[in-house]
Amino acid sequence: MTGRMVSARLAELEAEIDRQEARLARATEANVVTLHPAAIAIYLDAVEQLAKALSANAAKAACPKLRELIDCAVVAPRVKPGDRSISKFAGARPP
Repeated sequence: MTGRMVSARLAELEAEIDRQEARLARATEANVVTLHPAAIAIYLDAVEQLAKALSANAAKAACPKLRELIDCAVVAPRVKPGDRSISKFAGARPP
């Protein structure tokens, strides 16, 4: 890639950041999805069962419950030693 190509791509990405930040600024609570009460109950039950399995040191029982709660894990390089990052993706895999 040439320097001009890199500069052009950087300008595109910066413009995309600006568009997404503007979109985020326009977001309101009306855009929030309300979960079905049964979905909340299922989630809370899974958390409770996971907590019981973990407190009983029952690793085999805890694994399926943990898998119910975690859809995916994203591993990203650290910027500097000691940095930590956790990303949440609801209901879909990250891009």
